Amino acid sequence: MQIVIAVHNVERPIERAVASALAASSTGESNVIVVAHGLDPVLVEKKLSAFDPSRVTVLPFTDGIRSPSGPFNYGLSHASAEFVGLLGSDDELEPGSIDAALARADRDGADMVIFAIAHAGGEAIATPLARPWRKSHLHPVKDRLFSRSAPLGIIRRHYVTTLAPVFDPQFVTGEDLSFSARLFATASISYARNAPGYLIHDDANDRVTAAAVLDLSVAFAAVRALADEPWFLATSERNRRALAAKIMRVQVLGAVTKRLEDNRALTPDELTALRETTSTWREVSPAALDDFPRRDRAVIAVLESCDETALREATARMKNSPLIDRLVPLKPWRLFARESVLRRYVIYFAHQMTPRRAS
Repeated sequence: MQIVIAVHNVERPIERAVASALAASSTGESNVIVVAHGLDPVLVEKKLSAFDPSRVTVLPFTDGIRSPSGPFNYGLSHASAEFVGLLGSDDELEPGSIDAALARADRDGADMVIFAIAHAGGEAIATPLARPWRKSHLHPVKDRLFSRSAPLGIIRRHYVTTLAPVFDPQFVTGEDLSFSARLFATASISYARNAPGYLIHDDANDRVTAAAVLDLSVAFAAVRALADEPWFLATSERNRRALAAKIMRVQVLGAVTKRLEDNRALTPDELTALRETTSTWREVSPAALDDFPRRDRAVIAVLESCDETALREATARMKNSPLIDRLVPLKPWRLFARESVLRRYVIYFAHQMTPRRAS
């Protein structure tokens, strides 16, 4: 088992990340590949001098791009273990997380075991909203796998090689969207849901993937490209519908409402990108919006208008929508459908009520 960590700043807490990856296996199953991105590898090796050099490898890599895509891909290309995984230089793996994931992979014959994710402060991140009882042979639609964009977990290296690159360096954001979606649609996925998992830290002030507000034409680039990929066009209608619902809910609605709530003006290029992205994904799967509540559909109805005033008015109405509009779709009989707000809330609370423990 090899964990790849990319670091672009020697001030990052790389020692914490490496120590956690090594401690994630009590049997010494884990080794670490650290990619020094645009850094003198000697400086990184000095910071990691306390660790067993037979278990920690530092690789130099320079591409002049401020993105984790290049170094992560480079590190993965040098991996040789049966299973590989990714870890942010700010983040940690909990003790025993690799042991638990490998045990489940062996038990299930899984190609990937996804980690449970939590903030370092302790709050769990309920993604994906899988069926509460399900740990093995997850279904991409029934277990809402597409709701997780980052491939955090252990992955059989065969899939990484076959579906490479894991990260598409042409995109500033959403660079792992296509790989993750294709992996979830084709591989045998298990979930180490009650086991030790992946901890996200926010104590670094220069995360490469920090939430800088990108122009929507840039933010939507990977999203729009995904709709034209051959594997996506060839996948089942159920998969296209589930992924379209996720894209519209998170990438599109999430991005535009965030900007308008922060009172940021939308440029003409952003309005065009918004219209084109919305049109693309509505055409991909017209039925994907059937489970959305009335208030969301009201905003979506004006997304293709390129009318910022109408969009701001629709977004403002979202805040004061009555409960019925927050829950009930335009087709009321879809209230209990898989992607409806009500059913997602029920699954979310079920996840929150399940304690995290070693498996």
